[in-house]
Amino acid sequence: MLGPNFSDGGGGNVGRNYFRSDFNVGGGRSGSQAIMLDGAPNTTGDVSRAVISPPVDAVQEFKVQATSYDAQFGRTSGGIVNVLTKSGTNDIHGSVYDFERDSSMDASNYFATGNVPNYHRRQTGGVVGFPILRDRWFMFGDFEALRQQLPVSTLSSVPTQAQRSGDFSSTYYQAPASSAPAQVLIYDPATYNATTGRRTAFKGNIVPANRINPVALNILKSYPLPNQPGNAVTNVNNYIYTDNSVTNTNKYDFRTDLHPGQKTTIFGRFSRQTDARIVPGAMPPAIAGTVTDDHYMLRSSPSSR
Repeated sequence: MLGPNFSDGGGGNVGRNYFRSDFNVGGGRSGSQAIMLDGAPNTTGDVSRAVISPPVDAVQEFKVQATSYDAQFGRTSGGIVNVLTKSGTNDIHGSVYDFERDSSMDASNYFATGNVPNYHRRQTGGVVGFPILRDRWFMFGDFEALRQQLPVSTLSSVPTQAQRSGDFSSTYYQAPASSAPAQVLIYDPATYNATTGRRTAFKGNIVPANRINPVALNILKSYPLPNQPGNAVTNVNNYIYTDNSVTNTNKYDFRTDLHPGQKTTIFGRFSRQTDARIVPGAMPPAIAGTVTDDHYMLRSSPSSR
């Protein structure tokens, strides 16, 4: 929390839009702020989150404007966040760092079953700045890599063994929980009456084996069986799945500053980030989960006189 005009938008994702810029400024909506890097727009076109987030050691300064900013800052109903990267100097300066976190130091998720999932986070990188031509031409660069495995547990519902075979005689729903349970009737589509608009339920609420589509049966094989009792009436929430959400990110920036005269400054910067993620779903990868591979690039080349 930076002040009364700022609040957290609730986003904590460290995957796409690395260190996600999900916050509110001056009463604006989450993601409505303009985020700039060295004066250039630094947001994605779809959800208006930060594209490049340089390492802390590569940041010279940042400024946040909540209200009453200049007309040059348009395209926002929130605030302006402008981050300036460092430049090289007449001396060689640099730093390296490595932050580690491992599951051996963590407790298990309350809902997780079995052993503690393998949680590991390693964030390592470095920066360096140096002169090419003393007092005139400088270079600065940084690199940071993130390797993270974050355990995720999801509670969901899967068909019981009886339901897999077409037996829905014990399938009930209860809404609200205080009401009496009601059976979920399975109707035979072949009995539809166009005049009455009605169908007839299967006898005993059991679908005959010869009426079950073989393609559906093959798909059903990919679904796991329940691994916990679930609700005593409805059997919902009878499956829990725990797996690791994997994030592998590499990012780097190169900046060069040229001072051809005492009153003229020219600089250029190139930034790139690659973000590969595996996001587990509610069930094993055969039927759930996503894999993404995002690439971001940002270039700036302003001059001043």
